[in-house]
Amino acid sequence: MLVIVSGASGHIGDVLIDRLLLRTTNQVRALVRSVSAKAGLREKFPSLDVRLVDYSDPGSIAASLTDDAHLIHLVGTIRETKDHPFKVIHQDICRLIVESGIKLRKITALSIVGASLDSANPCLRSRAEADRILDEGVCPAVIIRIPMVLGGNDHASRSLRKKGRRTFVFGFRNSSREQPIFIDDVIEALFFTLEQNSIEGVIELGGPESLPRDELIKRASKLVGNNPCVVSLPMWIGSGIGFLLEKVQREPLISRSTLGVLDHDDEVENHFALRMLGRSLTPLDEMLKKTMAADKG
Repeated sequence: MLVIVSGASGHIGDVLIDRLLLRTTNQVRALVRSVSAKAGLREKFPSLDVRLVDYSDPGSIAASLTDDAHLIHLVGTIRETKDHPFKVIHQDICRLIVESGIKLRKITALSIVGASLDSANPCLRSRAEADRILDEGVCPAVIIRIPMVLGGNDHASRSLRKKGRRTFVFGFRNSSREQPIFIDDVIEALFFTLEQNSIEGVIELGGPESLPRDELIKRASKLVGNNPCVVSLPMWIGSGIGFLLEKVQREPLISRSTLGVLDHDDEVENHFALRMLGRSLTPLDEMLKKTMAADKG
């Protein structure tokens, strides 16, 4: 079977491709948007089939796909820019995939916990609309909504490692609840969807524990012998900063919509998803231990 990974240059795509090549005999094709991303994947995986794709071009998307292949769609963002608005990155790409005329065996897509058609947050609403497009398409599809992913050298893990080693940690509404999931659990969920007659539809898969962000930081810092002072700032301050940056920067470092996603209270009930997947999750303390030690050596 051919497994096609779109958004392959991200951290999850990188780990997924590595595991696919190590553990399966499936052919693997990676789709990326830039020459630099293609070069980076080729350096890591010299024999990998890596293809450049213009996600705004229906012909380019159709040419990158193949009948009877399984597409794992990892394209998405919580950071909108003028050149890459949420609608283009989420809905438009998904619509071009389902309208490509390619008879894919199945589509597996990663989405985000909190995505809802009724959400006031532009990112969460956009992501939910993209999920709906895939779910209602002619091709069988499963959309897995996940929270923050930890493990490795991704942005969230690096950020937690830095916070865990600081004396003072400042953040907006640190009482916001996080439910981080370990990268290995996400990869295993993706692998499960490759099985014949596996689940379809939209499911949520959170981590093993939901806890306030300040508690998460303190539990992580304890593993490196630290006890930071975690200071919580009102969300209206962050929203004000985001508003100003949106006005003066073409690609704002932070926006109100991004802050809204990060501020979402993640409290996923996992019983259904875990029963369907037939597995348990990596315990939080084990996840944090591996995450905090990931940059050693």
